[in-house]
Amino acid sequence: MADENPQEAQQSYAPDWFLQVLINFVNNPGNPDLEIGITVLSRGYLVSGYLVNGAKYFEGFASDFATIFAPGPLRASEAPSPVTEIYTRARKTRIQRIST
Repeated sequence: MADENPQEAQQSYAPDWFLQVLINFVNNPGNPDLEIGITVLSRGYLVSGYLVNGAKYFEGFASDFATIFAPGPLRASEAPSPVTEIYTRARKTRIQRIST
């Protein structure tokens, strides 16, 4: 690591513009159910999965997290502190800032 050229290190952390376009497309409020299959190669690791809407991701996360504390399946709306509300509020605030 010490021998690494600072300019090369900076380039390796540059955001991927195309990946950002796909993320913005999936997070568009007009595409709530859109999922895009994706495979990314990063620093020698191959990662495959789906890009999903942030609200959908956090709803699933909250549901999975809530099942740790309660028996049986739970929906995010039944979770003690749904993470989806936080994401939804932040997303609405961001959309309002962009539109004004």
